Amino acid sequence: MANRMKDGKMLCCPLESVYTMQCKTHSEQEVHSGEMIQVNDTIGIVLEDTGPNADFILIYQAEKIYVPMNPGEECLLKTGDTAYYDPYQNRVSQRRFSGRDLDNIPCGKVLADANPGDEVVLIHLMVMK
Repeated sequence: MANRMKDGKMLCCPLESVYTMQCKTHSEQEVHSGEMIQVNDTIGIVLEDTGPNADFILIYQAEKIYVPMNPGEECLLKTGDTAYYDPYQNRVSQRRFSGRDLDNIPCGKVLADANPGDEVVLIHLMVMK
């Protein structure tokens, strides 16, 4: 699994300041710490590794959090850009449209420029729709 953290950290704000919800995996689903997923209409980051048929915590709003991005992005994410969740890749992208039947979903604002080869980017994760 790709590193979902930067310098050993995923959150760059106090855990007490983030908004979370309790979710449940289905019978064949596993989720991993730092993984970006969509649960119904909510996009968030999984807090801890969880196996099938188990409860897990999803962070859906955080002032400063590292999230996975597509390291091969032709246009790198820059400070102030809107971060879009790509439901096919479970990562953020700068692109509003995925070129598939689903549009990418706005999920936050980029807080620091991404560099070539980065696998994560710092964003303000927030509900935007």
